[in-house]
Amino acid sequence: MADISPAGGEAIRLLRAVRDHETNRAIYVARNAERAAEIFRFLSVIAPDLGAVLLPRWDCLPYDWASPGTGIMGRRLAALRRIEEDGPVLVLTSPAGLLQRVLPADALDHRSLACGTTFDVDAFQAWALRNGYAQEERVGEPGDLAIRGSVIDIFPAAADAPVRFHLEDGKITEMKSFDPVTQLTVETVDDVPVDPATELPPPEDAEAGWPRGEEHWLPAHREGLVPLTAYLPDAPVFLAEAVISLGDRFVGSLATARRERSDAEIEAGTSRRPLEPDALYLGQEEWEAVRDGATPVSTEGLEAAPEIAAERRPRAALGEAMKETRCVLLAGSNRDAKRMARMAKRFAEVAEVSDWKAAMDVPAGQAALLRAPLHRGFRDGELLALTSRDLLGHAAEEAGQATVVPPWLADAQDLHHGDLVVHEDEGLGRFEGLEPIEAGEALRLVYADDKSCLVPLREAGLVWRYGHDTGDVSLDNLGSESWNKRRARFARSVQKTAAALAERAEARARETAPKLSPETREMKPVADSFPHAETADQSAAIRAVLDDLGSGRPMDRLLVGDVGFGKTEVAIRAAAAAALSGHQVAIIAPTTVLARQHATTFSRRLGMAGLKIASLSRLSSKSEADKVRTCLADGTVDVVVGTHAILKKGTEFARLGLVVIDEEQRFGKAHKKALRDLASGVHVLSMTATPIPRSLQGAIAGLQELSLLTIAPARRRPVHTIVTERADGLIRDALSREHRRGGQSFVVVPRIEDIEATVASLKDLVPNLDIRIAHGKLPAREIDETMTGFAEGRGDVLLATSLIESGLDVPRANTMVVLRPDLLGLAQLHQLRGRVGRSERQAHCWLLVDPDEEVTEETRSRLETFEAEDGLGAGFALSVADLDRRGAGDLFGDAQSGHEARIGPALHAEMLASALRQARGEDDPRPPDLTLPDVARLPAEYVPREDVRASLYVRIARARTSDEADRLADEIEDRFGPLPKEAAILLEHAAIRIRASALGVSAISAGPKAVALDYAESRRPESVPKGFEVSGDRVVVPVEGDDEDALSRMSSALEGLDPD
Repeated sequence: MADISPAGGEAIRLLRAVRDHETNRAIYVARNAERAAEIFRFLSVIAPDLGAVLLPRWDCLPYDWASPGTGIMGRRLAALRRIEEDGPVLVLTSPAGLLQRVLPADALDHRSLACGTTFDVDAFQAWALRNGYAQEERVGEPGDLAIRGSVIDIFPAAADAPVRFHLEDGKITEMKSFDPVTQLTVETVDDVPVDPATELPPPEDAEAGWPRGEEHWLPAHREGLVPLTAYLPDAPVFLAEAVISLGDRFVGSLATARRERSDAEIEAGTSRRPLEPDALYLGQEEWEAVRDGATPVSTEGLEAAPEIAAERRPRAALGEAMKETRCVLLAGSNRDAKRMARMAKRFAEVAEVSDWKAAMDVPAGQAALLRAPLHRGFRDGELLALTSRDLLGHAAEEAGQATVVPPWLADAQDLHHGDLVVHEDEGLGRFEGLEPIEAGEALRLVYADDKSCLVPLREAGLVWRYGHDTGDVSLDNLGSESWNKRRARFARSVQKTAAALAERAEARARETAPKLSPETREMKPVADSFPHAETADQSAAIRAVLDDLGSGRPMDRLLVGDVGFGKTEVAIRAAAAAALSGHQVAIIAPTTVLARQHATTFSRRLGMAGLKIASLSRLSSKSEADKVRTCLADGTVDVVVGTHAILKKGTEFARLGLVVIDEEQRFGKAHKKALRDLASGVHVLSMTATPIPRSLQGAIAGLQELSLLTIAPARRRPVHTIVTERADGLIRDALSREHRRGGQSFVVVPRIEDIEATVASLKDLVPNLDIRIAHGKLPAREIDETMTGFAEGRGDVLLATSLIESGLDVPRANTMVVLRPDLLGLAQLHQLRGRVGRSERQAHCWLLVDPDEEVTEETRSRLETFEAEDGLGAGFALSVADLDRRGAGDLFGDAQSGHEARIGPALHAEMLASALRQARGEDDPRPPDLTLPDVARLPAEYVPREDVRASLYVRIARARTSDEADRLADEIEDRFGPLPKEAAILLEHAAIRIRASALGVSAISAGPKAVALDYAESRRPESVPKGFEVSGDRVVVPVEGDDEDALSRMSSALEGLDPD
């Protein structure tokens, strides 16, 4: 049953109940974890005196094979710590959170960090590693720790952001939170609690650690687990109305879950058996005692607030809604607060308040304005609470910032020991670390026959990561001519590509397309009907698409967004803009199911704007298809949604303005040609979650405009992904548990011939489940009916081939079992995984490898990559990994992947960019050589990890602008502390190199009395300042005084030639 009462209204009813009991310590059990979290966020702001604490449940099921997340366990322990402290506390949790036993108070163990306090690095490191933290070179997730001399980064398991602190003389001198993506600090913090990252005690074998899922044996490792109520023995317990039945059902399901796990262990041949339910969870009598003594919180009479923004006349609707009510305006941001106040002031005085009590004290006839996080408002009798979304619609300010540069593009260039690399002058080798030299450090590269060379830091920019080492790539012979010949051949190919790109860019600049810019008022109903808050990336993509459509030039934009991240909404806005501007839209999907779902969505959303939508696919009868084609030709259909049936001969448009291609990588060569023909001279929007390497490289190179959707929708969770060997007990357990919680499951086999044996096996394992079947040899209409019926809730398990990888939206499906995943590619696996986890529930994806089949090392690596990239937004990361592994292919030919000429994607992109600059007539100078006596490096005691130093050396050497170099210097100082002398010299080298390059200098050297600047051909200035000596392409700059170092002399010389 879905929540029908507004969360904000439920929170206020709870607030009143707690106040009426005159207690300052209480427990509230919401109907689920998501509702508890939303009430917690709201009450934390509007009633801080309550001391709201959120106790999350484990994000896995009882007797699961998976472990709970590190962040979840950290937040649970932080909640217990907070409850144990003196003072007011209102614990918010779910039925599962209440019913699971917790650690006793004497087992809690945390550390506090505060500026000015003494800090023992070794002791803290030992404590952290014992308590579930992992030492990493880069902190990015809860439970990560990085120690770099006097700078320490930690992502406390219970925190929302990591923290960086600096040490001096054994004391913490500064602490700041930082962004885990950019690694740049955000704001200063005074103190930080650090809770353990696991509820398990330290393992006996610290190196091996605990096996996955060991938390389900927690009572065997921790004595004296207690109910949550033991922390608050005299506190009242309040329950949401649905909790009693939900709790009864949860307790009743534990015995079944234990039995199924026990059967699975027996079949797997292990001697281990799961613990009795009441070891980790409350028993029936304990639950009944809590249940019968609790106070229900009624939500009867609560209503959702009116959607003012969706009304035709929003201001008039607001005035009508505010009549004879006590109105509270809940703004999500300062900007929203100002806009909401301006709207409401037409009907009442607006008083800005800081909490709910003050809001209720505002005199009758006035409206209260309060900053608080709540998605939708509510009405409770005379009380009306309106949120930013209610009042401003899609114009409400979204949280977060839009993605500017995806972090994976930078990560794909990082150097790690053993990576294959390409040196621009020496060819393909392997990076084997750093070696000290007189001038600092050098990159050591190994080539064929174990011959090696050292690359000085000034040349680090010549080293490019090749990609994934599959073990079947031949290294070049050091100093041979074969690399030079291969590079020359490839350079000629790249120059042709660049010329074609430049020609295409010029042609596009000359082309015109219809300007599609509808009135804002026409677009408003479509935008306001979007039921969710736009993410920052969605807003940026929508703005970019609308700007493209109104530019008068043909749009060619690639929209990359993970499954469920909102690509369809961007397409809906684009289609609305085109159709409301009087032009037709063709939306083309690779499968009938996806086309059918799109047709339903677009009809519902665009129909309210008076637009006519039609569908066209192989499921359309001949008479239906003929009618649609007639309406397209005479212009009476505004938007057609379909498959490649739209591309058939006889389909003509009266005024086509926009073509939207969904999952463009799924179309074959012939269909892609037909799509290009259809899109000639009109706007094109391509959408994908996992672009093929060629498309990704083309977008990065500028062949298409690129928009990224990388921000997860609110309340979405990553899909737990586990690669393991196939076991019948595991399959039965996974499917049965999903069925028990009212959900559906997918079982995927890569080959049609595997269907018959698999369905027989499933009927033996789960005879009580309704199994549906879909594969490519079934009639199209049967496939469509089966998949659509499953999406509507008919059937417990859908056994299918990979044809379900796109187009099936089943919110109740949260378990997927993939058999023989070694036969599928990364993009296929990601698309398949995207079929689950499309709701707020925790989803699981099991990749079960056949233990009797041999799996190659490359395949294992691919599956490990997939298992590791299981976070929200992993699709683009996987595409970059695929680009890294397979290469980019031919941007203008048919090859969709391939490391042509063993160049690698990174150097390929750089050569293409360089060739493009030359094709456009822009300067593309090689970085100048600097001859300096100084030691320039990042000391090992300053940046301890060798891989991190190497990656930074490459980034410094590649910096092209002074701004880029300055930002890199700020980042290094921010991450590692004040720059030591050698690091400052290294960065000053970069600044001089960039300035010299801009002046056309190809080499620069400093002597005790003068600086010599060698210019590239035809770049020497015609005149030089008085006193400078000119000899051919060399300018000699005398330096006055003897006390200046070489860097200062170089800088002075460049200033003399470029005073600006």
